[in-house]
Amino acid sequence: MAEASFSIIQNVLSLQTALVGLIAFLVALWYFRRPKCLPPGPWFFFPGKKAHLEMTELSRQFGKIYSIGVGPILVGVVINDAESFREAFITKGEQFIDRNIPPLIKWIAPIEGSFLFENGTLYKERRRFGMHAFRAFGVGQRSLEARINEEARHLCDLLDQQDEEAINPIPFFSKAVSNIICSISFGRRYDYTDPEFNALLGRFRENEGLITFQSFANFLPFLYKLPMYDQHRENFRKTRAFIEGMIEEHKNTFDRSDMRDIIDMYLDEMQRQKEEGASIVFNERSMWRSILDLFGAGSDTSTNTLLWGLLFICYDPPIQSKIQAELDRVIGTERPPSMKDRAELPYTTATIAEMLRVRPAAPMTLRGACSDVKVGDYIIPKGTTVFGNIWAVNHDPELWDDPDKFNPERFLSEDGKEYVHNPNLVTFGAGRRICLGKQLAEMELFLFLTNLLQRFSVSFPPDQLNPDTEGILGMGHNPRPYKVCLKQR
Repeated sequence: MAEASFSIIQNVLSLQTALVGLIAFLVALWYFRRPKCLPPGPWFFFPGKKAHLEMTELSRQFGKIYSIGVGPILVGVVINDAESFREAFITKGEQFIDRNIPPLIKWIAPIEGSFLFENGTLYKERRRFGMHAFRAFGVGQRSLEARINEEARHLCDLLDQQDEEAINPIPFFSKAVSNIICSISFGRRYDYTDPEFNALLGRFRENEGLITFQSFANFLPFLYKLPMYDQHRENFRKTRAFIEGMIEEHKNTFDRSDMRDIIDMYLDEMQRQKEEGASIVFNERSMWRSILDLFGAGSDTSTNTLLWGLLFICYDPPIQSKIQAELDRVIGTERPPSMKDRAELPYTTATIAEMLRVRPAAPMTLRGACSDVKVGDYIIPKGTTVFGNIWAVNHDPELWDDPDKFNPERFLSEDGKEYVHNPNLVTFGAGRRICLGKQLAEMELFLFLTNLLQRFSVSFPPDQLNPDTEGILGMGHNPRPYKVCLKQR
């Protein structure tokens, strides 16, 4: 009898435990539930190695705007079409001016000082400074044009020494492009054989592969402290030490009457704030972080776009022939290209636009809703992470005929004599958070490509069949290594 009573009590307790667990589960579902105003979307999505393609594919199932989550927990809202992209980031750009910060980024480095990840007044002050600094050092002007052409000459001279052998273009282009941001940030360019320079670029490129957009550590950032990320942490430590060393050198030789580079301008801005009693935005503690962002963004994006462009041009030799015919007619061989030549080089300009469309350097832009805001038919709640799917916009079959094909003629007038801008092209983000280095990148892409094809014809080596065109999705979108042969024209 006692045993039966005990058994009944056990069953009752088990039932109570189950009921308590069920109630707790239902309460959790209610607490973490997605707001009803959100667009539909998958209840569980974890990005794989081709996250930009996977997220684009989901738009065919759930619509141009959809939400993603892990169970009832909202991860974010994804915008996949040009109309919604413009509405959110341009028309209502002030409500999406914040950058929601991936948890892993906070574990890697402090956010203070970042051009990419700070928000609010700090971000606006930093962007104001960055735009002023770029203008001061020639971005959009003839002075920087001459510097890029000079760097392109160094690059072409080095390529000429390869005796038409098959080469991997990645290290060559990486050094040339990085030297431009080095001259603006550090006041100097580096010889391509400089061991410190090569080590710096090697660490940057290696870290791109160790921390990726789809890395599981983005969801469980404490994993960053595990041995599997030892190399990334060591690379980052050495990169920070390099930048801090450059800052220390500048402090010892600083002269307010002679602004050599952005580090000098930053030191001057710190002094100005102190003298005027202004709120302190620029300080020594976070200075290295600002320079890191400028150097990293100024090195990788243009390099990758040039590498993608070269890859597609080699796949389609008639494109190269048309560019070179334009260059021969407008510029010839006796002088370097100039930005003013663009108006007379519509096919070349269209090819660069197609490079940016077909393989955007950053397939996603990440924002945060600053308030409850309606986009399309949906209300996006304040604080929601919003993914702007640049890849989806640039490959939308409703906007682009045969979107996966590399075709510069889509940006030309019917007679082929004029470049025609397509407003649906998303290249550097949009709105108030559009890429700070947009104008610099446009100069680099045009001048490096035209200098190269003015002097060389480029092709794949005979033993290299069908190089990969999908690439590797890291923090950006990198092409896989491939080889080319360059022949003097």
